[in-house]
Amino acid sequence: METLTQKPPTASKRRAWSLQRGETLAGLLFVGPMLIGGTILVLIPIIATLVLGFADWNFVQGFSGIRWVGFQNFINLFQDEMFIRSVRNNYIFLLTRTDLHPGVYGIGGLD
Repeated sequence: METLTQKPPTASKRRAWSLQRGETLAGLLFVGPMLIGGTILVLIPIIATLVLGFADWNFVQGFSGIRWVGFQNFINLFQDEMFIRSVRNNYIFLLTRTDLHPGVYGIGGLD
């Protein structure tokens, strides 16, 4: 029966492993600020908006003034005539204005 013995890593393998770890660290140092900035500037506000969409909260009262209302905010929103009118106007503007001026919006060529 054969027994397998591990040989200690050679100097070239140790250098390759050290180089790989150095490149990984450099990559994390380059990407790290973007990940932190993206989390602070994008992810946290998105999560806060989703959570606060289900709450009735007066900012001045602090976190103790949060009252959870569930979907009632969205029900009230879609029953509001002014909101429905504003959404309709935005779609009309989107469909008409972007077709009339394609060069301004970068859709058309350079005329």
